[in-house]
Parts: sequence; structure tokens; C-alpha cells
Amino acid sequence: MLSVTKSVDNPNPSPNPSLSPSLSPNPFQPSIRAVYVRWVTKYLYRVLHSLTT
Repeated sequence: MLSVTKSVDNPNPSPNPSLSPSLSPNPFQPSIRAVYVRWVTKYLYRVLHSLTT
């Protein structure tokens, strides 16, 4: 049991630092949010432009 827990505990800290920056939602949220905001602003601009004309 001790050997299993050690083998399980040891690999956990190593992949976490490498996976956290690449797979964590934090770095992806700004890009998705920026794209979403950009798309929404374009859509609203088109709607407003079509309404005004």
C-alpha cells in the first residue's frame, strides 16, 4: 500500500505543473471571452447598422 501511494503521489505533482498552464481554463477563458465579445459586438453593430439604415 505504501509503495502504491508513493508511486501515485510522485507522478501527480509532476504532470500537474505541466498540465495546469496548458489545460487549465484560465488561459483559455480570456481568448474565448475575447472571441465571444468580438462576435457579439460585430453582431450588435450589424443589427444596429441595419436598423439605422
